Amino acid sequence: MGYSAVRSWGVVRWGFVAVGARMPVAAAPLALVFLVRERPGGYVLGAALAAAYVVGEIVGAPVLGMRIRAERARGAMAVGLGVGGLAFAGL
Repeated sequence: MGYSAVRSWGVVRWGFVAVGARMPVAAAPLALVFLVRERPGGYVLGAALAAAYVVGEIVGAPVLGMRIRAERARGAMAVGLGVGGLAFAGL
């Protein structure tokens, strides 16, 4: 089994979806820094917001991961996305 065994359209599509799904999570801390950089103490505040986002992600991921089961994943993911959306709206 070599590289050609995994070179299929299904794997390519899965790769694009995986990268696309992780992109907003990876870009959010940088976006928080850009959001407040023009304010007094902007980079310090941006770093604090980015750190709070990362800590929230670290705390929330295991909690959400323990609650997700295959038969009810949609509801748990909706709750997680809703909480994240409310947190961003609070900014």
